[in-house]
Amino acid sequence: MEGGYAYPTLDEPFLGTAAAGWDDGARGIRPPGARATGGMTAEEVAEALRLTRDFLIASNPAAAVVRGGHPQRALVKTRGDMAFEKGEGDGEVVVRADHTFVHPLVQTHPGAEDVTHTVVRRRLAVSLMDPDLWEVTPGTLRVIESRPEIVNAGCDTADGFIHPVFPSDLLGRTPSPAVTGFDPYDRDREIPDAPDAPC
Repeated sequence: MEGGYAYPTLDEPFLGTAAAGWDDGARGIRPPGARATGGMTAEEVAEALRLTRDFLIASNPAAAVVRGGHPQRALVKTRGDMAFEKGEGDGEVVVRADHTFVHPLVQTHPGAEDVTHTVVRRRLAVSLMDPDLWEVTPGTLRVIESRPEIVNAGCDTADGFIHPVFPSDLLGRTPSPAVTGFDPYDRDREIPDAPDAPC
């Protein structure tokens, strides 16, 4: 602890962050209880919720933290909400999910102790449709909306990797107003159409 503030460490990578008390990985993706809606049975709604959860797990927490390319365990903190509603027509249920995933990252060179975080918020809307009423493949989701926001990923390099900023990178530099005035952990904030958050 320095100056009364707890900084993340290699052993406690979420220390001092808003995500410290969040759930680990997939435990933070909790679907609500299913009930019949929109001409879909409770079992069909439960399937839609399960497929949505499986999709979020496969596309987000599985990435985890990479330590030299060989992660030993999945270290991701997750918080979010999931709900469902009737679709535009009979035989359709829409699932809406809004989750934030916090990935701790470390440098790979020997002796590095810096820990930083990439924060990914994802708002997703999908639907499951009755194949007896719609021309769809049974058991598949239709994506209605997928709106991501990624903070501290280095969006100026298009090489397929993230390039986060570490605390040591900021020594002697004054953070920009956009960085100091932006809270990536604020889940009450709307995700803008054209995100202007620092990446």
